[in-house]
Order: sequence, then C-alpha cells, then structure tokens
Amino acid sequence: MAKLYLVEKKVRMSRNDIIKFQLITHFYIHHFQVSTSELDILADLGEIGEIELTNFCKIVAKNKLDEKVVEWSKDPNRDIKKIPESSAQSIRNIVSKLEKLNLVIRPDSKKRKIVLNPEIKVQSEGNILLDFKIAHIDPKKS
Repeated sequence: MAKLYLVEKKVRMSRNDIIKFQLITHFYIHHFQVSTSELDILADLGEIGEIELTNFCKIVAKNKLDEKVVEWSKDPNRDIKKIPESSAQSIRNIVSKLEKLNLVIRPDSKKRKIVLNPEIKVQSEGNILLDFKIAHIDPKKS
C-alpha cells in the first residue's frame, strides 16, 4: 500500500481573509486568474453581501483611500504633492469587468444591486470553518 502523508494546518483568519482564501482556492482549482485589486473587491463584496452598486463603490473607494493614506503617512520619504487617491469610478470599472467574467451578478430586476455569484460557493456569514480534502496520488509503477 502506498504511503500517504497527511498535512494538518490550523489557522485563524479575519472574515475578509477567509473569503479571499476561498476565492483564491476556487480560482486556482479552475485555472482562473484575477488581479489583487479584483480579488480585494470580490472579498469586500463577499463580506458586505448584496448591496446597491453606487453605495458599494463609495464604501470601497473610501476604505481603499483610508488604507492608502495610512500607508502614505507612515512613509518618511513621501511626496507631499502626491496625495493618495481612490475613486468610486475606478471601483465601478473593476466591478464591471468582474460582471463580464460572471463573478459578480445583479440579482434584482432593476439591476441596481450586485452580489458575488453564488456559483462560486463562498461562505461569508457566521462562523466559518473550511475543511478541504485535497490529495495527490502517485500512479502505480509496474
């Protein structure tokens, strides 16, 4: 009988990180690539849930700007003339691309709200425990 090596890892993650982990795993298994910005927006949408597109873009743009300002203010070599920026329009452009890839859908008839495509099967509510069983079995040698 072939020897099987079992690797167990236990990690505690933030809600946003565990959503990103599920998304990354889904994309890896399905040989699909997304950018870091797209992954961040998908994770934010997964965490927020169904929401009106304009509100989502405003919330995410403000959060991204806040993150950039914190990083910028920590940099002692920062250029005072180059203040960080983030716009709702840039978020909207990424969401539009994600819609074309069928990763984000509009569930309501008026097409105002957006949500992560449920076919991706990302758990984002309540307590989350991921239990993956992933294996590689070497072929038998004759």
